[in-house]
Amino acid sequence: MGYHSRQKCAGRQGFTLIELLVVISIIALLIGILLPSLGAAKDTAQKVKCGAQLRQLGVASLAYSVDNKEYYCSGPFDNRGRTNATNLVRGYGRFDENGWVADFINGEYAIPGNLLCPTNPAKYNQNLILSRVNESPYQTFTQEEIDKLIDRGFNTNYTQAWYMAQSGPKKKNPRSSGELIPLGPLKDSYMSAVSPARVPLIADARTDTLDTSDEIIRPDGRFPTVKALTDGPIIRDARTNTYGFQDYSDFGPAHGRGKFSIGGGKGHDRTTSNFLFADGHVADFKDLNGDKEFGGRREGTDYVYDDFENGEIFAGDLLSGRLDRR
Repeated sequence: MGYHSRQKCAGRQGFTLIELLVVISIIALLIGILLPSLGAAKDTAQKVKCGAQLRQLGVASLAYSVDNKEYYCSGPFDNRGRTNATNLVRGYGRFDENGWVADFINGEYAIPGNLLCPTNPAKYNQNLILSRVNESPYQTFTQEEIDKLIDRGFNTNYTQAWYMAQSGPKKKNPRSSGELIPLGPLKDSYMSAVSPARVPLIADARTDTLDTSDEIIRPDGRFPTVKALTDGPIIRDARTNTYGFQDYSDFGPAHGRGKFSIGGGKGHDRTTSNFLFADGHVADFKDLNGDKEFGGRREGTDYVYDDFENGEIFAGDLLSGRLDRR
């Protein structure tokens, strides 16, 4: 090797420590810039997927109505019959044969257990908890039988709206203090006074991840559950038992990320929710006050929903279209 070749080789040097640190810092900075964008893109994709799956459930419900005298389902996903205290019906039959989940599976319209919201903190429905299943039941089930039903798709981590399950109050129950007997499952003719585009059927569910009393036991552990059904009418005037507004507090956010939560035992930071409406469209709503639910609050004799604007969601008496029942 000649002199000039040896000099050229001797002049080659690797990166200095400072140069390596600069390169590493630049890479770390780029990763820090990209990760939030990638996370946001993933959240958006998951919300879109959730919306698409809710639309499938909407198509299933509309198809069911065509085959079943305009009824959108046969009732709630609930194996419990009449309550001991008020004699009110909660479900309309054993939940592997009746209710919207059974309707869709047995009628081959959809399999709700295969269409779970991908980002909800809970993946199981509270009405699959063994103690709830067998509380004044139409049919008792063992844990093994419940597990087999879940494997078949008898599950959902969306919450059904009271409108879809019960439509409206028919009359007051004489055995209780002002309780209402539900009219029955939703059908087209019950929405003659209200646009179906404002009537929610199913939505992302409120999830109380820190509520251990509402956990389901599965072969691989204990897991939080979602609320099964919104609670229905709220008493507008306690003195006269006048009902006027829907309680949507069992709907909750399942997408996005927030920096705060004032929601008691809810224990998560999700911020937005998808809602399916009776006309088949899906819209997203933001939890504007950060309480991890879509409930309301009293303001004088009115009921205010902080998370809903411009009347997109109806919350009154479905049959009359009024916001109260005088």
